[in-house]
Amino acid sequence: VVVCSCTKSNHQTASSDEMFLDVIQDLRDKGDYVKAINLVDSLEQTRVISDELANSYRGSIYYDLGQTRSAEYYLRKSLANEQLLKENRDRYYDSRVELGTLLTNKGDQEGFLDNALKAYAISKNDTSQHARCSSARLLGQIGNCQLWLGRKEDAAKTFKQAYSDSKNLLEAYHTEKNAHLVTGLLNNIIIEYNNTHNFSEAKPWLDLMAQSVETLATFDDCPADVLDEMQARLA
Repeated sequence: VVVCSCTKSNHQTASSDEMFLDVIQDLRDKGDYVKAINLVDSLEQTRVISDELANSYRGSIYYDLGQTRSAEYYLRKSLANEQLLKENRDRYYDSRVELGTLLTNKGDQEGFLDNALKAYAISKNDTSQHARCSSARLLGQIGNCQLWLGRKEDAAKTFKQAYSDSKNLLEAYHTEKNAHLVTGLLNNIIIEYNNTHNFSEAKPWLDLMAQSVETLATFDDCPADVLDEMQARLA
């Protein structure tokens, strides 16, 4: 499953802490995971960030590394209470989305739905760019689950809503990351329809994805490997 990240967070922690959180994200983007983990540990030990926020970042780093058991463990710890939601909503959404992907991939549909619906109940009423991105991603995941449970009509409605929300977000904030969100969402919809042998239902989404890839290609900051991957999926 292709999962694209939302736009960079607008942190809700104190401004003096934002620099450290941006450094963690930059280290993740560069793939320097050892330094990222060490920085998270240091910030937690000096009480610059809470245990919950530290565990959220740990979970995401292990998620990046493909270490699914460790990722799930720390993401669950970060969401064990309401602290992360209060401290940093963007990280809360990211943790929920990443945990949802892990649960889906291991076939825990019940656990996934519980996780996704809790997050969507909050994100759907949040008008921030990051929340709107997260809502679209969550709806895409919910649609996948509905499809696997045989609820094809519900899945079709959910997918349409996810696509509409992601397109509206791109129109409001015309960035490469939001264009990538739309393309990645469409790609996942097509994959899930094909995986469940609903090939005719996948066809209309292929045309939309082709259009979306064309839009993605107009962004100079779109990584070449990302564009090549998306174009290859249309071949």
